[in-house]
Amino acid sequence: MTPFEIGMDIIEPSLLFGRKNKIESLKEKAECRENAAIIGPRRFGKTCIMKAMEKLISQDIPDVFPVYFNAKAEGINKDSDKFYRVLAATVAAEMCKRGVVKKGRIRIKDADIKFKFSPDRITIEEQFKLFSSERQWNLVFLLSRIIGNEGKCLLLLLDDVDYVLVSGLRQASDFSRLRDDVSAIGSTIRYWVSGPATFSSICSKVGSAELNNGVQNEFLKPLRIEDARQLWDYESSKIEDRDLRNYLSTQFDFAYEKSGGVPFYLKLIGKFFLDRDNHGSVPSYVIIRDYLKEMIDNQLFLDSERNAMEFLASQD
Repeated sequence: MTPFEIGMDIIEPSLLFGRKNKIESLKEKAECRENAAIIGPRRFGKTCIMKAMEKLISQDIPDVFPVYFNAKAEGINKDSDKFYRVLAATVAAEMCKRGVVKKGRIRIKDADIKFKFSPDRITIEEQFKLFSSERQWNLVFLLSRIIGNEGKCLLLLLDDVDYVLVSGLRQASDFSRLRDDVSAIGSTIRYWVSGPATFSSICSKVGSAELNNGVQNEFLKPLRIEDARQLWDYESSKIEDRDLRNYLSTQFDFAYEKSGGVPFYLKLIGKFFLDRDNHGSVPSYVIIRDYLKEMIDNQLFLDSERNAMEFLASQD
């Protein structure tokens, strides 16, 4: 195992130090089939929470069918057809992988749609490309009905919803199709979204306040010092060299102060100290420059992120 590794999502709930209460709260929301928003500035661990909850819910709540989706990672840009098509293909592939349906051809009679289920998302997406825009937008709802017939609720875990509304869809109002499907009487779809601010404020920011249909907010905060210490000790325990491991232990207070308790920056500082040539020196903010630039370049740069950056910049 690589100590202080960054760029790899943590999907094991027990390794999300300081997030136990948040995970339990989200688990309750899944059991109650509630819509939710996971809120926090970038690099606070929203994606890890979303992916960890997909794993946890799949294991522990049999009547909820969670599917994680990130439009930005899929390269969806100003293309509403592709958003709904790829989202539906992702759901369909997961249905096949998890045994909700069998591999093979299916016909949804009342929608006059035929396609072949496969565990390969790309194979399914290629079939969906042949459908009209209207049918592509309707696919998630149709798939949710199949899931509902199995006594399950489809829970869409939509990461970076700010990207979806600003850049993923052709226009933010195109999200209304999914919102309407979720809000419909008897619907077997729910969604969780993640973003740097509340869903209502993001919707207002993009000029589509009507998209907000009410979600339960879960706010991610910086780690408390005792939780950050657990994270630091866990990462340090992966170091085989005892002298290096002991040196890292002496740097925790510095790392916690300078990171502001943000898990990603805490690990970034730890990675800096793994290099013996850096011992006796302190990391400059050059090591997080690219990540800060990513925030500033975002079209939906919000006050919550600005406040977090101001805190980091105030450190000596």
